[in-house]
Amino acid sequence: MDFSELYQTYHSRLVEYGMHYLQKEDAEDVVQDVLMTLWIRRDALTFVNDVNAYVFSSVKNRCLDAVKRQAFRQEYFRRTLASTLLDLRMEMIGNHSQVANEVELHEMERRVEQAVNSLPKACRTIFLMSREQGMKYKEISQALNISPNTVECQMVIALKKLRQQLKVS
Repeated sequence: MDFSELYQTYHSRLVEYGMHYLQKEDAEDVVQDVLMTLWIRRDALTFVNDVNAYVFSSVKNRCLDAVKRQAFRQEYFRRTLASTLLDLRMEMIGNHSQVANEVELHEMERRVEQAVNSLPKACRTIFLMSREQGMKYKEISQALNISPNTVECQMVIALKKLRQQLKVS
C-alpha cells in the first residue's frame, strides 16, 4: 500500500472520528499528522497486527492530548487575567486612604473597560464571551463558528493589548 492508498482509505473516516473530540480543522491536522507518522515509521511498526485499530487509537490519543493542551491554555489565560486584575487592585490599594482607594478603584475599572472597548470587534467579542460569560474556548468557537485555535489566538492578542494599554507586565 502506498501513501495515497493509505490516505484515501482512512482520511475521511479518521477526520469524522476525530471530530468527536475536536473541531474539523483541528481533527484534520491530527489525522494528517497520524497518517504521516504512520507512513514515515511504517518499517518500524511491524508489531501492528491491525492497522485499522492502530490508526483509530492513534487519532483518539492525539485528539485527547490536544483537548488537554487546550484546557491547560484556557486555564492559564484565565488565571493570568485574574492575577493581572488582582495585581492592579492591590497596587492601587497600596498606602492610600479609603476615599482615594475608591476613586482609584473606579478609575482603574474605567481604564480596564476602556481598554476592553478599544479591542478590535471580534477580539473584544471573544474576550467578553470568555471573561464575562465564562464560556470555554470550544463553546466560543462553536457559537461563532470558528476554530478553537482562532479563539485562542484572539485571546492572546486581547491579553497582550490589555497589558500594553494598562501598562501591566
